[in-house]
Amino acid sequence: MPKVPIDPQVNEFRYLILAIQAEGERRLNDALRERDLDLTATQSEVLEILYEGGAMSQSELGERLVCTKGNISRLLDRMEAKRLIRRSPTPTDRRRTQVTLTSDGQQCIEEAFEIIRDSLEPIRTLYSNRELRQLAELLGRITQAFGIDVEARFRQAG
Repeated sequence: MPKVPIDPQVNEFRYLILAIQAEGERRLNDALRERDLDLTATQSEVLEILYEGGAMSQSELGERLVCTKGNISRLLDRMEAKRLIRRSPTPTDRRRTQVTLTSDGQQCIEEAFEIIRDSLEPIRTLYSNRELRQLAELLGRITQAFGIDVEARFRQAG
């Protein structure tokens, strides 16, 4: 069997991040479904970002989600059909689209906050605040190396 030309430690680290993300999303999707919220984990993230940051352009929302343009368009199409968000031309540049949380969307994310908090509780019980800050700093260095601006996601929420 040929050896894979990838550093085993880096590959294991990559796998752990992927596994945590996939399992976390699966668990949150299950919890949202169990509580009869017609919402996916990704849709809840969109609503949370809009709840925290207010109306923003579709491209800015995509950046905060770390999502491709095609994926964000399809995601927002489904959310607009559910009347959770509204898209309209931005006041300053009609070629750009602004995304706004609707009252249904606000009510939905407010109901989802408890479910999201509960899904994150295992992390809270494993680590102290200091350890969480250290982990966030270490992972933040990786996002910076990849050119991902996660700081924009948390500036308003801070």
